[in-house]
Amino acid sequence: MMQSLNDTIETLRQEILAVLAEISQRAMAFELPPDEGLAHYHQQLQDNQYTVLVVGEAKRGKSSFVNALLGRALLPTDVDIATSQVFRVSKSGQEGYRLRFADGSAQPISAADLPKYGSQVLAEAGELPRLDQIINWIEVDVPAARFLPDGVSLLDTPGLGALYAGHIQITQHFIRRADAVIYTLESEEPIVEPDVQTLEAILKVTPHVLFIQTKIDTVVREKWQEIQRRNEQILREYFGGRLTDTRVWPISNKNLLKAARTGNEDFVIKSHYPELAAALKQFLFRVAGVNRAATALLIANQYHGDGRKRLAGRLTTLMDPSNTIATQLQAQLAEREQAFEQEWGERGGRIQEVLKEVERVVGLGRQRFSQSLQPGGDLESAMMKRIENLSNLDQAKQLTATLNGEIIELAGKQWRLVTRQTQDHCLSLVQPFLAAVNDLDRPLQILDGGELPPVLTNDFGPVIQDDPFERLKSGFIEQGVVGGVAYTVLSIVFPPLAVVAAVIGSLFGFLHGTFEIEQRQLREAQQKLAQYLDQVLKKTCFYLFSIDLSSARRGTADEYFDKLTNSLGQALRDTAQQKQTELQAEINRLKEQIKLDDQQRDAQAEGLRQQLGKWDGLGNRLQTVHNKLAALDKNLSASATSAAA
Repeated sequence: MMQSLNDTIETLRQEILAVLAEISQRAMAFELPPDEGLAHYHQQLQDNQYTVLVVGEAKRGKSSFVNALLGRALLPTDVDIATSQVFRVSKSGQEGYRLRFADGSAQPISAADLPKYGSQVLAEAGELPRLDQIINWIEVDVPAARFLPDGVSLLDTPGLGALYAGHIQITQHFIRRADAVIYTLESEEPIVEPDVQTLEAILKVTPHVLFIQTKIDTVVREKWQEIQRRNEQILREYFGGRLTDTRVWPISNKNLLKAARTGNEDFVIKSHYPELAAALKQFLFRVAGVNRAATALLIANQYHGDGRKRLAGRLTTLMDPSNTIATQLQAQLAEREQAFEQEWGERGGRIQEVLKEVERVVGLGRQRFSQSLQPGGDLESAMMKRIENLSNLDQAKQLTATLNGEIIELAGKQWRLVTRQTQDHCLSLVQPFLAAVNDLDRPLQILDGGELPPVLTNDFGPVIQDDPFERLKSGFIEQGVVGGVAYTVLSIVFPPLAVVAAVIGSLFGFLHGTFEIEQRQLREAQQKLAQYLDQVLKKTCFYLFSIDLSSARRGTADEYFDKLTNSLGQALRDTAQQKQTELQAEINRLKEQIKLDDQQRDAQAEGLRQQLGKWDGLGNRLQTVHNKLAALDKNLSASATSAAA
């Protein structure tokens, strides 16, 4: 049943790609202007690439699972190494290993270097780094990884647990870059409280979690199956409908690795890999592929409707032997082009006003985030309340263990809040420009485009966010453009907490005195924590907003806000120029049409009738594949629901 569904998925994906490709080919042949959004989603659907985050508590076999998929022990699995970096594992035509830095640059390394560069010790060593020194992730490209599914890249995150409190923040940061999460459980005991807490944190970002249960080869079948059933029961009871799927898929890393090394298919069957691989493919299409396909189809449908209006309009003008319509159209288009140029062209008055206002809004966002890190700012106030509300040294010791992680989480929330609100404000500012662009494309009043084919309806929920940034060529600004302030910066710039922990630990060890002594020790612990907090915030603010004299680069946060302003301005100018070029091409077409004799006019009219027939046929095919996709989506959901029941 599952393999049959996966065959249906691939068949439908190929059908959709064929329709989209033909639309693009016909549009070029019929001299219709291209659509950047359609090209983007067509390419995304064709690439069929997914990024999957692998998450789990320490000692669960998480990295061993990735190694089994690769067919060799590449990634470090020794918990004593205390891996703190993320490994990005992909199939590639050539083997390679690189450090990918926060500024996008890379440094080649060897396979033997992976444990060294992934260690916590390295991350905490040295002075304050530049962006080209901060490791965003470690890339592992392997050409022969039989069990790593095609089109799937894995992000192997640091093991969770009490060893390093900031690892959940690392995980949450990278969840935003992933299509789905694989969460590792084990076969010796069912889900425990730390799992519940981690899953609650993950659910703040995504519900798309696929659960695997490792180490099934370490216990008898009855035992791991009992744990599997218990895990599924706990997931249903604790998380109900908040998770996309509560099924747990067993896997033996040991047997899968043996299969890769020996080529013995019996080990593949013993590992339970075929079931997991089929489930993963179906899961990824359900949580990400359906939306990609639906979005591509809906954009294609809109493009198809606009294209039909253009073709029908051209036919209408050819049917007028007096050229009255063509002359009027030419005048209307020229009027539109002139009005648009005056307002939104390179020297247009309104575009200058919008860009100036965008610069002001971005400056306010920059100022707001900076102020949140200053003494008395939002972040310090929130953390000081935590410190002041401590009632005993036991609580102080606990806060010491989690302080870095809490600061990262609060700073990350503040960063995302400020940048999202800044982007939303910028979007509202460019709405008049987008309306003017749409106005250029509206049907001309003297033309009748005829009856259009059925319009696709959105049966997939909110799969399309009508984000104007997506419709501007370079206007989409990823929130993590500076490498993720919440993780990449703050997890690096913390001064050593060991001194504070040692002081509080020593106070905790002498907690045998009177109440007055205990209170004095608590106040001393609070003072140390407050001093540490002040040190962290000052260092962080300096790093984010100060110029690096050695590289002449602005601070990390400044670079983000600068990029937001510059890329949005460039997007507006590029879009305006593109639309004006398309409009001028239509004006030139009308000029040439007026020169045609009757015979030439009749020939072109017949050609346009044939084009319209072929174009309408594409509209019918769009509707057909859309209906198939909606039916498949319902089938996938029903299959998951019945299996979990």
